Amino acid sequence: MVGTYDISAELLEPLARDHDNLHAALRWLLDQARSEDSQFVGTAVAEVWRQRGQLGEARALLGELLALTELEPSSARAGMLLLAGQLASYQGDFASARRLLEESVALCEALDLPAGEARAQGRLMEVDRAEGHYAAARARGTVMLPVAALADDPARPGFEASCRMWVALVDLAECDYAAAERETQQLLPVIEANGWTRVAGYALMALGMCAAERRDLHKAHALLEASLAR
Repeated sequence: MVGTYDISAELLEPLARDHDNLHAALRWLLDQARSEDSQFVGTAVAEVWRQRGQLGEARALLGELLALTELEPSSARAGMLLLAGQLASYQGDFASARRLLEESVALCEALDLPAGEARAQGRLMEVDRAEGHYAAARARGTVMLPVAALADDPARPGFEASCRMWVALVDLAECDYAAAERETQQLLPVIEANGWTRVAGYALMALGMCAAERRDLHKAHALLEASLAR
């Protein structure tokens, strides 16, 4: 449940269609105290809610599931911690995000899950960047990239490019537009070729902001419009 993959629209569509059945199944599994099955179905429900913008509901559900698995060090728990930390970050609750993501990093490291560890480190970079801790974000990136290279998965090229994109976003935050643009232009084809749609949106946004800085407003508008379409 924690890997190099990103959940695609093709996978989310049937999950969204079956949302009511998934939710009913989850409540039954929770009532029956079937922890492992609850984690699997609950993560699917929480991901659908995240995509729908129901962040509070998703966080509450993940909190309930994490409470059930507090003493169960598993890849499923590592994945739930990662998603819960991401949602907390989206809502500006950076203290909770940091706590959840650091636990995910530690658990992934203990379970030898390099892809999950790199993803959680990347999300922690986002928290550092949002709080203006750019040096900390860069230091975390130097840890993340070698770990990402250890991921044994066919999706690794896109995954590694996505991890490098987090570093480019730090360049952008520090107004190093030349470095951000150069790196993003190299990464975007790999990201798109491997189906990382959401990260491709971030890359297009970064390129749009770089174009705007150069006062190439026509190109900036086109790139930012393309990023919104992702």
